[in-house]
Amino acid sequence: MGRSKDSIHKKAEKLGLKSFINSRITVFYNENYFKTPTLENSYWAGLLAADGCVDNKRNTLSIDLAEKDRNLLEKLKVATKYSGDLKIYNNNISYETDQKRIRLCFNHAAKFNKDLFSHFSIMPRKSLTFEYPKLKNKKLIKAFLIGFIDGDGCISVNKNGNKLYLKIAVTSGLGNWLNYILPMLYGIKQMKLTSRGKIFYYALSDRTALKVLNDLNKINVPKLLRKWNNLKIYNKHVLKSH
Repeated sequence: MGRSKDSIHKKAEKLGLKSFINSRITVFYNENYFKTPTLENSYWAGLLAADGCVDNKRNTLSIDLAEKDRNLLEKLKVATKYSGDLKIYNNNISYETDQKRIRLCFNHAAKFNKDLFSHFSIMPRKSLTFEYPKLKNKKLIKAFLIGFIDGDGCISVNKNGNKLYLKIAVTSGLGNWLNYILPMLYGIKQMKLTSRGKIFYYALSDRTALKVLNDLNKINVPKLLRKWNNLKIYNKHVLKSH
């Protein structure tokens, strides 16, 4: 065009094309990433089901995590071949000590959102309406569960390292699904859901939690290590006690 990149951007801004230039041309990603369920994308779908935001009106898909979990979003960038930058911002309404958050946003995400709904039932306002993924393969289900635990789950041990807990914040639909799928996969009993408002909690402890988590930990997907390290702590205690 015989013009520098800066002059083209300035002209585009004057014409109201700034968002088009920034997101449509200079940022790329693999929009077919969720087209066919795999172990890897089932994990990311689980994380997005917990912490993602689908906005069909704005045609976007975004996910926000604490800045300390930046490494996980860097892995999502690589997986989806996303060429843009992560955005860091301050969450002034956060109750956590570290209020800095990090965001990855996919614009023009109609294909992403369609595939996420088709295979994983992820839709707008999912925190109130999410049911369960439309997966049949057991390994893909497990990968999805790991992602969801990394988003809305808690793996913890007590100070002595001799008590293990798994607690997951769920919708009633997902809670009922967990009470079907986990007994089927692991032969455990159904658990009574507890609730706080419209949020339900599915919880396991000690041997039952250990059985489920040790098996899930074998699945080769990214994982949020700061959560799964508590499983290592408990396993070390079990080995010492024997």
